[in-house]
Amino acid sequence: MSFEIVFTGVLREGFSRRQGIDTLCHRFGLNFEQVKRLLSGSRQVIKRVEKRQQADEVMYTLWQGGWNTELLLDNCVIFRSEVAQTCLKRQYSSDQAVSIGLPDVWQCRDDLNPRAVLQAGDGDRHQYVVILKQARQELPPALTLPSYATAQLQQCLARVEEGQLLSGPSPSESETLPLYVSEMSAKLDGTSIHYIVAHFQSQHNFYAIFLWCEGNTFDEQRKLFSQIISSFCLEKEMLQVAESTVEVTEPS
Repeated sequence: MSFEIVFTGVLREGFSRRQGIDTLCHRFGLNFEQVKRLLSGSRQVIKRVEKRQQADEVMYTLWQGGWNTELLLDNCVIFRSEVAQTCLKRQYSSDQAVSIGLPDVWQCRDDLNPRAVLQAGDGDRHQYVVILKQARQELPPALTLPSYATAQLQQCLARVEEGQLLSGPSPSESETLPLYVSEMSAKLDGTSIHYIVAHFQSQHNFYAIFLWCEGNTFDEQRKLFSQIISSFCLEKEMLQVAESTVEVTEPS
């Protein structure tokens, strides 16, 4: 399995051709002939990598310089920056075990959840993400990902005001790890909050990604939140129990 980055030759709105060429020359070290071939008009695969995070870094640099790209996995297009209208900057968890792509304006935080291995957000737009991890060795061996997701969601709903499960957990497509996705709502200081929750399963851990914003803006952010979930990558497995552990018991 390998990822292929396709240079489309299409500039982002607001960028001039000169700005785009400067990026290719100064950030990627291309000479005049190489730039000329790249801008010949045909879509070209410019790099093949084994890891999604490597591809994201290249696409993010091109995005900053004004260029749109596409990402292929096994000859299928899985991402188009022109459609997504943004490229994400990769952020790493506190234990370096996982990473995720987030918009430039999102800042790392430490006040959302003390058990999180990664937490960030855009305070101006009231958009946030928290990633939690739990070692599977602490749980019953037969506990499945959907059962774990259901149990954790039940705990969350019991702790918030007017918590309501809107959908899921439902299986969803993922490039590498098993994935279940859910949506829930709650009230915070009288404001309606809408969450999308992604549960991943790796060899040694369960991971939960909570993304949320105000309910009246969720439909606008759905595509971005889905893009963030799709960018989740496992960097390395760690067997030790971290402070991000969430107590979950198998539902009866």
